[in-house]
Amino acid sequence: MFLEHPYDGPSIVRAYAQQPDWTNFGPGYVNAISYDYATLAGYLRRHAKGDFVMIVLGDHEPAAAVSGVKAPWDVPVHVIASQSEILDRLRTHGFRDGLTPARPSLGKMHTLLPVLLDAFSSTSASR
Repeated sequence: MFLEHPYDGPSIVRAYAQQPDWTNFGPGYVNAISYDYATLAGYLRRHAKGDFVMIVLGDHEPAAAVSGVKAPWDVPVHVIASQSEILDRLRTHGFRDGLTPARPSLGKMHTLLPVLLDAFSSTSASR
């Protein structure tokens, strides 16, 4: 699903027709994440050609009404790349295949930059 104008026409009519359930945020959260994944998949089908890297970061954890009280503040980080060497180096740092986050988390956000620098470094390929 790739929409040329995602906020026009039928999409916006459908969105406004849905009434949020203010006592149960889970279904709305699932719909939002599903829309995000569908949008990313559509973009990748259309634009991922040749050497390609996309880093997808969650910008915050789900609301406690969705994730539960005292849930960790971890956010997912997905790396989509055409070069298997990059993905292999990320796996050595603990990244896992797939889109479903798993525990334990790999670390705090400030530890991500050195991992990415290593994965994208041409010198790490010669190790």
